[in-house]
Amino acid sequence: MTKESNRKPEKTPRLFTLIELLVVIAIIAILASMLLPALQQARGRARAIACVNNFNQIGKGITMYINDAKGFFPYTPYAAMGYWFRDDYCPWRSYFTWKEATRTRKAFFGGISIKDGQIIRGPFLCPEVSDRNFGYTDILYNSNQPYLTPPSGDTADKLHLSLSFNANFLSKDTVVHLARIQRPAVLVYSADGSGTGYTDYRCNGSDTANGIKRNVPARHVGSANFMYADFHVRTIPYASYPSLNLVKYNGPVWQPFATGKAEL
Repeated sequence: MTKESNRKPEKTPRLFTLIELLVVIAIIAILASMLLPALQQARGRARAIACVNNFNQIGKGITMYINDAKGFFPYTPYAAMGYWFRDDYCPWRSYFTWKEATRTRKAFFGGISIKDGQIIRGPFLCPEVSDRNFGYTDILYNSNQPYLTPPSGDTADKLHLSLSFNANFLSKDTVVHLARIQRPAVLVYSADGSGTGYTDYRCNGSDTANGIKRNVPARHVGSANFMYADFHVRTIPYASYPSLNLVKYNGPVWQPFATGKAEL
């Protein structure tokens, strides 16, 4: 017998069958479906922390303004948040530097706007809000999707203000002095916004037109950030917002000079 006849036949490498390949793909898909929600939750919490940092910076700026203004909180003579947060009208704009802030562009510190096709993002824009959301045209409840409205005048073609301020601080006729606030750690000063720039006790939604405008969307993993008059910040779940839906809430949470229990 020759050497060739004594040689054992070579083994053919075993390959994956189609069924085995499909099983592996299915396992990977299951694992991915389990991990992606956790990853999205982690990203959402990171964006919530970034939003808290924005509020902290705003609080520091307003604190400097109050110190220089002999204890008075800032206000705008236009009594509208669209002007309050606009770079050329904002009463505390000098405490922040922002390369986009020029009078000709009508930029907004806490908003995102489009003017002549150009997108302008404010330095304190909530990280959950992006230009991808500009297709929405109504305020949505408990959602990451912002409210979009074209403002009056020629300020911007489209505008969303991602921060809202307590409507009781808006008027120049009721300028608030720090010494008159009875419970600054309880009084809400600002919060995440649904686009209009102001909020009040109807912050967790309402069927009325004004209530909808003052809604605070729970864009941070079902929660929102609230900054109080002593400038500490809390992240609060939607169900625990400091308000009573469809019931008037004018207690110390929303009225600067309130001292007693909530008026229901």
